[in-house]
Amino acid sequence: MPKSLPGKLALAMLCIGLLQVVVFVGMVYNNKGLGAIVNFLRFAPFTAFFGIVFGVVGCMREKKGDRMIPVSSILMAGLLLIVCLYFFFVWSFGG
Repeated sequence: MPKSLPGKLALAMLCIGLLQVVVFVGMVYNNKGLGAIVNFLRFAPFTAFFGIVFGVVGCMREKKGDRMIPVSSILMAGLLLIVCLYFFFVWSFGG
């Protein structure tokens, strides 16, 4: 469990990011694919940005043994950013 405030904020961003992924997958399986993509694109850039910022600051402030949550937050935020950039610049509707 993180001891510093940035570490705890990294944990909060990790939870928000995981909740965002669960909602995205749930919407895709309920045949609301375009709505899922739109909602993902509305929130993912901010979640990714704050996840990376709080993760990096949390890694600097935590002791060596307590860095697992900030590092997980950085990885999750990086994955969200990659998927968001994929939807922005690569995804096509067949046209």
